[in-house]
Parts: sequence; C-alpha cells; structure tokens
Amino acid sequence: MPDEPLPPEDTLGFRVQRYGLTQWGDLFNARQKLALLTFAAKVREAHQTMLAEGLAPEFAQAVTTYLAMCLNRLSDKCSSLARWHVTGEIVSGTFSRQALPMVWDYFELSPLIPNWCDHAA
Repeated sequence: MPDEPLPPEDTLGFRVQRYGLTQWGDLFNARQKLALLTFAAKVREAHQTMLAEGLAPEFAQAVTTYLAMCLNRLSDKCSSLARWHVTGEIVSGTFSRQALPMVWDYFELSPLIPNWCDHAA
C-alpha cells in the first residue's frame, strides 16, 4: 500500500494536501488501488515463475522491468487526479505537468480494456 507521505504542503507543485490528500495512496480511489496492487503482485509472481521455470535470471529481470514500466504508466493514467483531454480524446495522466493540481471531476480509465495505453497517450 503506498502510504508514504506526500511532500510538505507548501512544496512547489503540490497543492492537494489542503484537500485531505496527504499520502501517495490518497491519489487513488479504492478500486484503482486494488487494481494497481494486484498488478504489482502479479509482476512479482511472474518474475518468480520465470525463475522457477529455469529461464535466465537476466531475461526474467528484463521482462519484469518492462512489466513494471507498464505498471508505472498505468498508475499515471489511473489515479484520482487523471484528467480527460477533450480535444485529443485521451487521458491526461496525473503527472502530465510538473505539479499535482486538484481535480474535481477525474476520468477513470479501466485497466482491463484492450489497448488501454492507446487511449492514454
């Protein structure tokens, strides 16, 4: 569970603490946290499975790294601060700017749709 505290309230670019978002985990709703934590567990499980099946450790590490990069991109697009980019009809991720601005009507992307990253440029 991402329960580390966010930077202090007056840190440049972080303006969400005044709205009760004080930990990194607060940037996600319960459904998003469950999905991301499940995917993270499956990435770890995939790494262990590859090693148990005798694949080269370097190969298992490379595949795990790519899966973790996908999970990173998913966490950027699946947060309560993600916005819908109207003209591009795509999701503007949490970190599309160098700040964490408050979003009142966030867009929730389903991580289970095919080609989700095509819809989240």
